[in-house]
Amino acid sequence: MKVIREKFHNQLVTMPRLFPINCYLIKEQKFMTLIDCSKKGESRKIIDVIQSEGCPLKHIILTHAHSDHIGDVDKIKKVFPKAEIILSEKENQDLNHKERKLSPLPVQVDRLVKEGDYVGSLLVKETPGHTRGSISLIDLRTHFAFVGDLIQTKGGNAIAGDRRFIFPFPAMATQDKTAAIQSFEKISKDQYARYYCGHGSYLENNSEKIQRMIARGNAKIN
Repeated sequence: MKVIREKFHNQLVTMPRLFPINCYLIKEQKFMTLIDCSKKGESRKIIDVIQSEGCPLKHIILTHAHSDHIGDVDKIKKVFPKAEIILSEKENQDLNHKERKLSPLPVQVDRLVKEGDYVGSLLVKETPGHTRGSISLIDLRTHFAFVGDLIQTKGGNAIAGDRRFIFPFPAMATQDKTAAIQSFEKISKDQYARYYCGHGSYLENNSEKIQRMIARGNAKIN
């Protein structure tokens, strides 16, 4: 696992060259929040990074319920039993209705969130598309957006549902391509400094790149 350390967060990257899967450790003054949990088999590495920071883990937020994002969340919860497991209300509803494209959670959800809720310094934004209940988290200190699989940069910048030949997997798992484009249009209007995704490096705020992504996405569904 590759660890990219920044002032307010660490980016933890599983298989950075072949099949990068990102999760993020958000560092607050007195606690930390983990966004996503990578895939199964990575929990020990994630736990080691958390423990190396010497600060309690207070929250585990899942941007959506796919196997490469929930990973071994139960094993992480076992080591940090006071950490809240957080999921969106809509994603939880779909899990309860056994939506076939979602991966069942191996642990109980402690808190459900919706648009406008806060988790520490993170603001919750509902960004459906990749899944109906997908959320993004905005760090209000840095103006960074952590968007799960709403976009990808591995294989080329693309909105969820826009299949890239080199890395087609997020597109293959996307539930609603039109909703994903609408979500990215909505969130990009706020012009966040960076967009951190589930697969690939971050996307700098660049209106030309963003408009190309939106145009390409729309062309694929029209």
